[in-house]
Amino acid sequence: AAYNVSRVRELIRHLSPGKYRLFQQIPLWLHMNRPRTPGFVADARVPFGIYRFQETGFWRQALSNLRLSEKKLRPFFPSRLPIQGLYLMGSSGTLAQTDASDFDYWVVVRQEEVGPAGWALLGQKLDNIKAYCRERYGQAVTFFILDEGQVRANAFDVMDEESSGSAQKTLLKEEFYRTFIMVAGRIPFWAVLPPGLDDRMYRRRIDAALKERHLRFLPEDYIDLGNLAALDRDESLGAILWQICKSRHSPAKSFLKAALVAHYFFSHDDGFLCDTIKARFLGGAASGSLLDPYALVFEKALSFFEDLEDGEGLALLKTCIFFRLGGKRPLLPAADGAPREALLNRYIRLWQWSDQQVGRVARYRQWPEAEKLGFDRAVFDRLSFLYELVLRGKERADAAVHMNDRDLAVLTNRIAGYFRQEPGKIPRCSSYAGCNAPAIRFVVAGKAGKDGLTVWSVFGNEHRRSVSREALFFPGPELLKTAAWLILNGLISGRNANVTFQAERLCEASGSQARRFVQRAHAFFTGVPAEASAIERPPAWAGVMACVHRQVGGKGVRWMRADFLSMNTWGEFFFDTLTLTHAKTDAASFYDIAEHIWIFLKDAPSFNLPFRLVCPDGGGGAVDAERVVRRYMEKFIENELQLRSSNRASEGDQQGGPDPPLSLDR
Repeated sequence: AAYNVSRVRELIRHLSPGKYRLFQQIPLWLHMNRPRTPGFVADARVPFGIYRFQETGFWRQALSNLRLSEKKLRPFFPSRLPIQGLYLMGSSGTLAQTDASDFDYWVVVRQEEVGPAGWALLGQKLDNIKAYCRERYGQAVTFFILDEGQVRANAFDVMDEESSGSAQKTLLKEEFYRTFIMVAGRIPFWAVLPPGLDDRMYRRRIDAALKERHLRFLPEDYIDLGNLAALDRDESLGAILWQICKSRHSPAKSFLKAALVAHYFFSHDDGFLCDTIKARFLGGAASGSLLDPYALVFEKALSFFEDLEDGEGLALLKTCIFFRLGGKRPLLPAADGAPREALLNRYIRLWQWSDQQVGRVARYRQWPEAEKLGFDRAVFDRLSFLYELVLRGKERADAAVHMNDRDLAVLTNRIAGYFRQEPGKIPRCSSYAGCNAPAIRFVVAGKAGKDGLTVWSVFGNEHRRSVSREALFFPGPELLKTAAWLILNGLISGRNANVTFQAERLCEASGSQARRFVQRAHAFFTGVPAEASAIERPPAWAGVMACVHRQVGGKGVRWMRADFLSMNTWGEFFFDTLTLTHAKTDAASFYDIAEHIWIFLKDAPSFNLPFRLVCPDGGGGAVDAERVVRRYMEKFIENELQLRSSNRASEGDQQGGPDPPLSLDR
């Protein structure tokens, strides 16, 4: 209990007043189902209610904050208490917590009691709470609904953006036991038993306690979420793959977690960190860093890379530790007694970092986008190195990734979609820009080139009124390519106020026209039907947009080039361009455009690939051009269908040959 209280105090220390109130109220929203209260679901079957929640400080504090009486809330109390335990895990309450840290909750129930319908309705209730926390407080909250028996058996089988599924099991259990904060409900037996028990002794201790007459309260107050005696080393490859995937959003955290996985793999007799924390606490340790879950990860990761004698990896790891401890704030002195600053200052002295080194890392927010991308790439490369290291450490006959086929496909495809580099692929922004986009003011600036073409670039600054042209985020130069970069990285929406558009007088479009162009592109690609399971399969084309450029002169309109942006079912964007200056007529230009779109369309089921033609200024004959292109596409489809029909006929009659294809007038 004392350790849990110390973790809660550390958590509260780093919360703003608003988020502190939110943290206090979330359990209440799970305990009742009251109209006009976050999480309300208008279905009598929805499960709600946390075991013995009304005996906790959270209950009393929530009533005080909301100025409500227990009598007034009694009609909304649960008739039963299906939620066995509510636990907060992750960086909350550790030295690595920042104001941007997520609230990650495990909501443990008994699946046989809530049933499939109740499980789905509870998910709906939790989704409503998540949305409210994000919209009202800007706080990311994640709930993982878990069956008690599922946790006991380490059967974490669902993979999505937040859950690692079968990629890791004992490793996920270890992280839970190492970091969890007891919020309400039943206390895990593991937390009160001695460290380092094998499965037999763990079971014997519980059975013996349950037989004691003076301990009859145990079945009511405690829950068996299973022991953790040994690492399943077969998880290691999948766990590092998961961290490679997660590094897209938090490279420093992912690198540290992957280093711990590698440590466990190669030093599997060293024991789990969750047991180390428990042993140190029972041994009387009082220092924050000696008991802090993340401080222990720092220790093991540093030791691992020192043993490897990998200087570059060690230097990168130290930078990641600085980021985890320093957060987005400037470095503070340790005089105020804050454990985080004290540990960070101790590391700086131990590493013998100069003031210049400290200053550079502390100014990470001011790094150019290219340097931030370089850091992301360095982490990805080092994560790939750890994967290869563990792969080489496995027996040759057992070098497979031990995950179910579906999860492995999802994970590897997601990694490929994020990180693979191919000609024409639109790159992603840095992890920092992606996570902090609301705080960055972006400017899309058009500059007229000497060749008559417009160069569109994206600049940005954080918390500044003016944007320096040196703060380059993306060089374009084509407007359609720049639009793709904004859309891919989630930096533009229908009403995004953080992106300003500017253009010089001789550009192909004004600033307002460029904004409307990007908004049309955003509406087109976000309107393409998306299938959640598409990531399980190889990518297919999902939509194509063509931007046609014209030149108006004394001899009329001349089509100069067409830019093409294609999106696949993994959400990747690819850009290429087609010169039209050789075409002598409009019809020939439109035929060449149609022929290029046909490359994407011909393999689509029923030839139903969405495509659109646009001009930078919103006019310029795009509607008429698209009408002509569509007529050509119809002829291509008709021709293809006739060829297929002829080929099928020829298979049945080897003597006859296929009919000649249709002729297409240009």
